[in-house]
Amino acid sequence: MTYRIDMTDCSALLEKVDRGVSTYLDRRRAGCPRFFFLSDDELLGVLGISTDLHALRLYLPKLFNNVNDLELGTEGIQGIITNDGEKINLHQPLLVTGAVDDWLDDLIEMTHTAMRYSMRQALRAQFRQQRENWVLNWPIQAVHLANSINFTSKNVMTALQSGRPTQLKHLHRRILLQIENITKMMRTRLPLLYRLALTSVLVSDVHSRDVVRKILDEHPFGRAEAEWQSQMKMTLESEEVIHEHGL
Repeated sequence: MTYRIDMTDCSALLEKVDRGVSTYLDRRRAGCPRFFFLSDDELLGVLGISTDLHALRLYLPKLFNNVNDLELGTEGIQGIITNDGEKINLHQPLLVTGAVDDWLDDLIEMTHTAMRYSMRQALRAQFRQQRENWVLNWPIQAVHLANSINFTSKNVMTALQSGRPTQLKHLHRRILLQIENITKMMRTRLPLLYRLALTSVLVSDVHSRDVVRKILDEHPFGRAEAEWQSQMKMTLESEEVIHEHGL
């Protein structure tokens, strides 16, 4: 018995299947935008191993910027590990069940919650701990945000509202001392993660020094507030970080 294959029909059928797969993958991407970072082949691979966390680790760097691995426990995902080895612990383990896009959304939300909590705690602790220790006690992003928010709300704004240039001069001297202390620490042998945290704070402090120096150079002092309004600022309102761009 012989079979005659119509290649035209096969090609048309193959195109129809391909369109159907593309439509299906587009629907999954619409439900979980992180999937847009994956090719069709990679997304099919992820969907096929939706609850196999060990196999899914291969795709993490593409799904999340600067996420290298997951910290796993007997009850599920306990935290995430960055490319630099920093660990962000979730408040409670995430049990991995169901479709991968569902629990990925939960992981994103729980990570955001953990970072917001760390940032609030870092804000409260900044003036209760020695600064050099405080920098190393919290996630780098939380430290950077807390440092920027306190510079805006508790340092510059307080000094400007006092109406006395001496307050700004005192703040400028304090920032110079902070830079000196951080620089001394960086000259010692430190783990990579500590060095990255200190570098982030140092860059922020140098920027703060330059901003305060520029405000001090404004004469008369009444023009200082106008100069401050031209700077980018960070504040905390209703548990959300607000970026205020300069004029």
